[in-house]
Amino acid sequence: MMGFGSHSHVECLLILLTHIVLFSSSSSSSSLSSYASLPHLCHDDQKSILLQFMEESLSDYDSKIASWKPDTDCCSWAGIKCDNATGHVIGLDLSNCDIHGINNSKSSLFKLHTLQSLDLSDQSLFSSDNDGEKVSIIPNGFAQLSSLTYLNLSGTYFHGKVPLQMSRLTKLEYLDLSFTAVSLSLERLIKNMSSLRVLYLDGVDMSTHNSNWCDALSSAVPNLVKLSLSDCAISGPIHSSLSNLHLLSEIDLSGNPLSSQLPQSLVNMSSLVTINLQDCQLHGEFPANVFRLPRLQEIDLSQNPALRGSLPEFPHHNSALRNMKIRSSNFHGSVPSSIGNLSQLQILDLSSNNFSGKIPDSIVNLTALTYLDLSSNNFSGSIPSLILPTNNITRKFELEHPSLSPDNTTGLLCLTWLDFSENSLEGIINYSLFILPSLKFLYLQMNAFQALPAQVPYKPSPFLSEMLVSDSILQGHIPGWIAQ
Repeated sequence: MMGFGSHSHVECLLILLTHIVLFSSSSSSSSLSSYASLPHLCHDDQKSILLQFMEESLSDYDSKIASWKPDTDCCSWAGIKCDNATGHVIGLDLSNCDIHGINNSKSSLFKLHTLQSLDLSDQSLFSSDNDGEKVSIIPNGFAQLSSLTYLNLSGTYFHGKVPLQMSRLTKLEYLDLSFTAVSLSLERLIKNMSSLRVLYLDGVDMSTHNSNWCDALSSAVPNLVKLSLSDCAISGPIHSSLSNLHLLSEIDLSGNPLSSQLPQSLVNMSSLVTINLQDCQLHGEFPANVFRLPRLQEIDLSQNPALRGSLPEFPHHNSALRNMKIRSSNFHGSVPSSIGNLSQLQILDLSSNNFSGKIPDSIVNLTALTYLDLSSNNFSGSIPSLILPTNNITRKFELEHPSLSPDNTTGLLCLTWLDFSENSLEGIINYSLFILPSLKFLYLQMNAFQALPAQVPYKPSPFLSEMLVSDSILQGHIPGWIAQ
């Protein structure tokens, strides 16, 4: 019985082991089969093109190229994006890489016909001509990438004319050729790009064939959202047709010799968020209601000495305006009390204009302000308080509680730069200027102040590193709190 029992036990063990081995073998086979059936996204022909392009134009030591291995899926390589459904390479980001030798249309890059997004920004892209000179022109081959919706060649130091073939990229929604040394005709470039929504051409030479740039934009790219043409050598006039770009939210024309008036139709561009017209040789009267555009956050009209204008009444509802720069222009009149309604304003620069009258008391309501420059104007009277107690805190309470905090005060508590110099301000300088808790720079020189405050209720700002009050008619002794 014992022998029979042992034999049966061994036989059962053998049967059990056999099942385990078979199950294990079956599982391994199933796993291998499952692994083999996983989608291998990268297409072999496109991998070959990328490897050939790497050999032609990319430097081995570039960190992005380290992952470009022949035995791996190219869809996992750095800078590569593939379509999840088809496996086609649709995105190539080689920004800040060291690329060379794509100055002709035979580059392997232009065989990637499925590309929708291409970023080659911030690199030299140099190759040598027959004389060994470093040259870099935009090759015609980009026109072969007809599926592109995004093309960024900014900062690539391309030279010469943009080839007319670029206009064949009819699907482009984003085009950035800024900070290159190329020249172009805007009208010819964008004539077929009706889908374009973002156009950056900063620093591109558009000095020839540029008289119809407003009409060219409004007719060819009606869905444009962002436009940046700074330092392009374009000239005026700024035509009213520009206001037909109803979706435009950002416009930068700074640094161009426009020598133009601004059309009144600018006030109808209700989608505008950012306007930069700095140093454009503008003249005439600025349409004041542009400041009241409902979405406007930033406006810069600086360095237009022939541009006249005044500030409008600002609405009581919350304004989106954050940065207002009108430095070195020819604005005049008083600053309205309603400027205190700009609760989100962070930068206010009205320096070197012809503003006059008193600085409004309501300026204390600009609690988000970090930079305030009213220098070189004709402001008169005394400086209003820039800090106020909250919850009806009494003067006695202030003196008995020398701790300044947002809990018991309101005002310009975030201000770091304050310049009231070169005006006609007078009286005793308001003590609040010296206790602004974030203030670093304070300029009050060349006014008609009679005295500094004899005392201040709080300690002066611990961050105040520079203060100028020279060229006034200050009298009396220097108060002791200055030493603090």
